[in-house]
Amino acid sequence: MVKRFTTWCQILLKDLDGAAATFERALSLDRNFAESHGGRAVVAALQKRTDVARESASVALRLDPNCLSARYAKAILSGEIKNAASFRRFAKGVLQGQPAPGGGDMRGVLARMQRTAVRSGGLPRK
Repeated sequence: MVKRFTTWCQILLKDLDGAAATFERALSLDRNFAESHGGRAVVAALQKRTDVARESASVALRLDPNCLSARYAKAILSGEIKNAASFRRFAKGVLQGQPAPGGGDMRGVLARMQRTAVRSGGLPRK
């Protein structure tokens, strides 16, 4: 959990090469973890490597149809997220339970992610 948080910090700090390397290391440890594929898709989308982004998002969504990072990557690729204002609209949709890009309820997606993180020991229960 901490390493994933670190990787998202790398993205926020615009260290996309570092984030890409971290996601690749994560994938070398577990090729079946959807969020690593989704994170790789986000980084690739931000780097304008659309083929890699699409393929990584596709793999992530096959592994977990509710993979939030893959949905985020798809929103970047589709042009739904272009800047800080459009990201805020996307995030507001997450918080208000609006439909996620590609279908599904974003609040439900986040709730499932939280339950998974709690069960795996990555988050405290309260």
